[in-house]
Amino acid sequence: MSDPAPAPPSRATQAVALALALASTAAAAWWLQTREPGRTVVAASRAPGSADATLPVRVITVAPESFAPTIVAPGTLVAGESVELVAELTKRLVKIHVDEGAAVRAGDVLFELDDDDLLARRMRLRAQRGLARRTVERDDELVATGIAAVESLDQSRTNLDDAQAQLVELEVMLGKTRIRAPFSGTVGIRHVSEGAWVGPGVPLASLYDTSRLKLDFRVPERYAAAIPPDARFEFTVTGDPTRHEGRVTVVEPQLEQTTRSLVVRGVVERPGALRPGQFATVSLVGAPTRALFVPAIAVLPSERGHRVFVVREGTAHAVEIELGHRTPERVEVTRGLSAGDSVIVSNLLRVREGAAVAPQADTLARGPADAPTAGGAAP
Repeated sequence: MSDPAPAPPSRATQAVALALALASTAAAAWWLQTREPGRTVVAASRAPGSADATLPVRVITVAPESFAPTIVAPGTLVAGESVELVAELTKRLVKIHVDEGAAVRAGDVLFELDDDDLLARRMRLRAQRGLARRTVERDDELVATGIAAVESLDQSRTNLDDAQAQLVELEVMLGKTRIRAPFSGTVGIRHVSEGAWVGPGVPLASLYDTSRLKLDFRVPERYAAAIPPDARFEFTVTGDPTRHEGRVTVVEPQLEQTTRSLVVRGVVERPGALRPGQFATVSLVGAPTRALFVPAIAVLPSERGHRVFVVREGTAHAVEIELGHRTPERVEVTRGLSAGDSVIVSNLLRVREGAAVAPQADTLARGPADAPTAGGAAP
């Protein structure tokens, strides 16, 4: 018995076979065209890195802009006035007139030293002064009658003056046995007790005036001219997000030699619950200045720090730069660029030193300086 004849191919199968044949023909034609000498030259001329390749890039033109830097610096709160109370005389402490933590007024007696020996000496000097005064009166009568010489009267008057001077000196010493508050404030922790032997090297207690506080902070050398007189600033202290206000009162005329920083002192008129010694973070808007900015995307790391590519006569050149403030989208260039330089802001992964580029102005990369997010040099 013979096998049945195969069924003829369907229309779908025929359509698929026709499509495959057309695709194979097109591929062969494309391959033959790319093998032509003219096509090969054109492809080579467009290859990146060839002698005739020109890389299209977008650039911005650097120009000085008005910019007021925000300086962020650490600082320390200091009492408006503070002093370590000590005795000027080496004597025994006989009386304490103030409690720890008490508020006192200027001139109040805080500590009293033993003065018995000084009081006894004052009595003796007063007696000597009385004798010297009577001697002067007697010699004056004798000189007037011609019985005594004028020299005798002069000596008597000298003795009287000496006794008076010793009494004045003694009164000063007696005053030093009463240690008074030099200004109004709050007494700190007491370091001695009654009966202790005290002297110039023995601290008795501290006195603080916290009705207003000072705030000392340091800024880098480059901001020396950026702090205007009576500038207002804000600050926060550790553990408290509240923003407090202060005012600059003095800027140290000389830089610190070791840190090359400038010491600035401000005053806080309403300290509230703030205390001397607290750490503060100061934020101060400096005086407006002229600065050069470039987009942050244009800055590349280098062995020496940072660099950008600039276009000069149609060629890309790497330039080492130093950075200043950083804003949300741009960074300040303090050294390395000049006004008018064209900085490349696109195709940076393909740009190489000496590469031919076709610059196009980038208008979106230009704009006013943004408010900086932090002071100091950008990383």
